[in-house]
Amino acid sequence: MSKVFGVPLETLVASDKKKHHHIQVPYVLQQAVRLIVRNGIDNEGIFRISGNKEKVASYVEAINKGVELDFVKDRANPNDVASLLKQFLRELPDPLLTFSKYNQWIKSYETSDLDEQRDTIINLIKGLPEANQATLRLIIPFMGRIAMNSSINKMDSGNLSKTIGPNLLWKEGGGDSIDYLVNSSKINDLVQYMVDNYRLLFPESVGFDYNSEYASFEAKLFGHGRSVQCLAAGFKDLHVWSADSNGAIRIWDTTTHRMVKEMDPGQGRLFTMSKIGDRIWTASQKSVKVWNAEDFSLVKEISGFGYCVAQVENSVWVGSEGKILIFNLKSLELEREIETDREVVMSLIVDDSGKYVWGGTTSRKAPIAVWESESGRLFKEISDGHKKKVNSFVKHGQHIWSAADDFICVWDAQSMGLVKKMEAHEGAVYGLTVFGDLLWSCSWDTTIRIWDAHTMETVCELRDYHSDCVSAVVSVQLENAKPQAWSGSWDKSICIFNTSLIFKTKPVNGHHRVNPDGNAEKLTKDEISLKTTQLTEKSRDLQQRKLLLDERKKRLMERKAEAEAKKQELLLRKAQLEARR
Repeated sequence: MSKVFGVPLETLVASDKKKHHHIQVPYVLQQAVRLIVRNGIDNEGIFRISGNKEKVASYVEAINKGVELDFVKDRANPNDVASLLKQFLRELPDPLLTFSKYNQWIKSYETSDLDEQRDTIINLIKGLPEANQATLRLIIPFMGRIAMNSSINKMDSGNLSKTIGPNLLWKEGGGDSIDYLVNSSKINDLVQYMVDNYRLLFPESVGFDYNSEYASFEAKLFGHGRSVQCLAAGFKDLHVWSADSNGAIRIWDTTTHRMVKEMDPGQGRLFTMSKIGDRIWTASQKSVKVWNAEDFSLVKEISGFGYCVAQVENSVWVGSEGKILIFNLKSLELEREIETDREVVMSLIVDDSGKYVWGGTTSRKAPIAVWESESGRLFKEISDGHKKKVNSFVKHGQHIWSAADDFICVWDAQSMGLVKKMEAHEGAVYGLTVFGDLLWSCSWDTTIRIWDAHTMETVCELRDYHSDCVSAVVSVQLENAKPQAWSGSWDKSICIFNTSLIFKTKPVNGHHRVNPDGNAEKLTKDEISLKTTQLTEKSRDLQQRKLLLDERKKRLMERKAEAEAKKQELLLRKAQLEARR
């Protein structure tokens, strides 16, 4: 089969399935939506402004000859592709909402009972042929995601319904002019209702890729005027904070996906934005600022260069130029500084023992340095693996993963030895985020990769959502909701994906481990002995820390007693002076 335009929907889907087994909607529609999501959601007047007629006609001719066009690869104009999509729907021999249900659709929106209206529309959707249902589940949520950005593209649900509605339903034979005038506005109102309520009507929308096992596209948000550089989940994950290359901050509601606040902190371009406890730390070349994550108020401003922040027990380490600044977690007062011979400390993470802090730096000789958390003494320089600056760390089990301008490395947290080096991305890797036993990485190459933390292999690649470098990914976990991944990009957008916290690790006792296949296997006697020794050392280390804390507590109590004695002495002197007068 070669002809595509003007072919019944079910026939076309059945034909496309022979080559694309997972497909639920016509391939041409899938590719059109893919291009517009990637490059056109923020286009002003998308679906209202007509495309180039000659270009659209050439696309139709090629597609009807059996050519499978890749609009993304061909860098197609989004307006041309939007016009093509409308033409495809308009040329269906039976409209998407079907001739047979025309009168039912018209009447469905006439009732004033909102519950009855919703139930009627849902039942009509369920009564459509399978291919029509799937296509509607692609088109309507897609329109909803465009309308979500109406402040940018000027296409709210009302404007979209006027452009797409006439292509979804019309009367068989065309009807007379009176019928058209009376019912066209009803069709537009119906489509606007569906776009406004797409989450209610289509809880499981159809995507344009096959990655639903690991991630399904939820939304794409615009609002920044420049490249999105940083993301951080806010108070109880109710908000996500984003910052662009101008330093402007936007705060988004994670339920409605609407921007709730925008502000300019006056720091210039931010290098990092991190949630520590109930506070958000932002750092730039000018200053470090600490914000209340719940009410967005400024808690404290600290002058000076900051590149990265990390909590290390009851303190916060801030990577800077040639040094690390250490602040008290509660008082935010500077406790001490660690001088380094690194030009810039780019990223920091503390291991699970709390004894060592790993730092990614700009040093080409040894891009990773490890410091003792208690003393601040440089413990080790790691020259294996990376040869370029290290941008990010995450922990998973006994491993520490690092992302750098060259590739991703996995390290044994105890021995600090290199376990594996992965060069899956093309270009710099900027961030890593943990989702259960999966890790997400984002890169200069515009893609997001999802990794199995045990096998250290890529299980999924998301490449059709951002048109420029993906700079950050954060996880959001709301109560009674699917986990979400939010990604920020230099294309000025934020994408949201529904994902899942997949855990392959099985509960095992102390004499077993989990192998790369996710199964429990017995430890050898030597391994059990080594593990016992390590646990004993850890216990001894914890006891020593407790003694140190007890000693500090004792000294604080002594100082408090001394201060109280001095206070009483001063009160006595004051009383004696008053008596002499």
